[in-house]
Amino acid sequence: DDGYRVVLKTNDTFDLYRVNTLQNLPSGCSSSWGSWSTNATTLIGNYPFPANGLIFLEDHVWVEGTLDGGRLTIVAAQVPDPGSSSRKSMTVNNNILYTNYDGSDAVALIGQDNVNVGLYSLDNLRIDAALVAQHGRVGRYSYSDTDCAPYRNRNTLTLYGTIVTALQYGFAYGDPVTNGYSLRNLIYDAHLLYTPPPFFPETDSFYDVISWEELE
Repeated sequence: DDGYRVVLKTNDTFDLYRVNTLQNLPSGCSSSWGSWSTNATTLIGNYPFPANGLIFLEDHVWVEGTLDGGRLTIVAAQVPDPGSSSRKSMTVNNNILYTNYDGSDAVALIGQDNVNVGLYSLDNLRIDAALVAQHGRVGRYSYSDTDCAPYRNRNTLTLYGTIVTALQYGFAYGDPVTNGYSLRNLIYDAHLLYTPPPFFPETDSFYDVISWEELE
């Protein structure tokens, strides 16, 4: 088994699937990262959103779906921290959508390692969520091998939320873009400042001066 798939629903429930297998890379695609895309899955059940808004899964997690008045934090992590070789990641290959953009819908996706977009992601992908990569990075691997086509080149990624990442994020590679999303729309959700999702990591209320320079 490779993890869990979570499908969010507008009736404040989610379908939970066990991921049995992942999609193989296209023939000749030599990427060492794998596809990070689900293949065979088994439905475990349909569950109401937890009262505290927290869904915690000790494995890799794939998330998609639509909210309507829901506020959730979804975590992929193993406790205690198993170290870099076994940390769990979050992946989004299909849309995560809010119905309401007034702060009443909110999703945080927290990966103990990375928050990924896989090879077989939508050509036009929208993610309404706050993305947090605790130890790794938010982004899509570089599928630079030409045999990874046509999936290595995607059209537009729109993120409505925020990115919190330990390492440099990235959804595209090359200038001009040779693989990944040619157009990236990153839109900050200002509601996250005062009405963040449940248990969302908060920043310190004070600033530290890192450096300063006097200009004449």
